[in-house]
Amino acid sequence: MVERHYSSLISMAEADFSEVSRGLRHSVTRITSLQGLGGITRWAMELDVGVAWVSWKWEEAVMPRTLASPQTVFSVANPMNVASNILLTDPASRPLLRSRRVLVIYGLVSQLPWQDYVREVVWNQSANRGPQLPLAAVGKQHGGRGRHVEQQCGSPAATTREQIIRAH
Repeated sequence: MVERHYSSLISMAEADFSEVSRGLRHSVTRITSLQGLGGITRWAMELDVGVAWVSWKWEEAVMPRTLASPQTVFSVANPMNVASNILLTDPASRPLLRSRRVLVIYGLVSQLPWQDYVREVVWNQSANRGPQLPLAAVGKQHGGRGRHVEQQCGSPAATTREQIIRAH
């Protein structure tokens, strides 16, 4: 993806959004906080008029599967604050109300497999620090300020460390 078009506003009819948005692909994921593990992720697609993108903050949430083995999941930190350069319009080409736009774009975000990419970035960060840690422990290893970690266009299908390394 080309960064030069990321700031351009792209107008799109709501009716066309669902079809066009199928072209969204993972662009980048960053860890911005290791204490209270969280970060941002961006998905983008190349269009004739530039690059359309959707970006949001995410955070770790540990959901108990059993007391002995917690399951780590990632959630959108604030569903009302998903950023995008896509201006959705109604059939008369008027911008949608913010409330409607948020519903449409968050509906898309909830269908993307973005957690796989976040999990891979977190796993790689954990692996680079030494002993394997459960994802829930990654943010607790360092106090205070976390390192800024970024991974672009990873492969969520990779399941072993060797497959992940080969995918990059």
